[in-house]
Amino acid sequence: RGKRKGALENKRKEKKQTGIDNGMNLHLHRQGAEDDPGTPCSNLLVQVIVGEDDYFHRDVIDIYKEVRISFVQTILGGTVDQKTPTGMVEMNIPWGGATRQKLLMRGK
Repeated sequence: RGKRKGALENKRKEKKQTGIDNGMNLHLHRQGAEDDPGTPCSNLLVQVIVGEDDYFHRDVIDIYKEVRISFVQTILGGTVDQKTPTGMVEMNIPWGGATRQKLLMRGK
């Protein structure tokens, strides 16, 4: 209804939304304030602001990270444990890699 304006302090834990970007809105069904006592809660619209990060770099919806590996790993390949937005994963390094080569990690 849009009757209430101003800041309401309410902490909620919401599942991370993949592919979300600056300025997008989340529509949370029946998660807003109660209009009148005994009536169901209204819907909550949240505008998302994505902050900068020192560890990950963002380009549109893709996330990049620079990883330093040894010369031996570049030639022979191997695995490296890497931090991702969803946690630690083991990344495969193919043999015969090149300097500044980009490796894709889908869904991580």
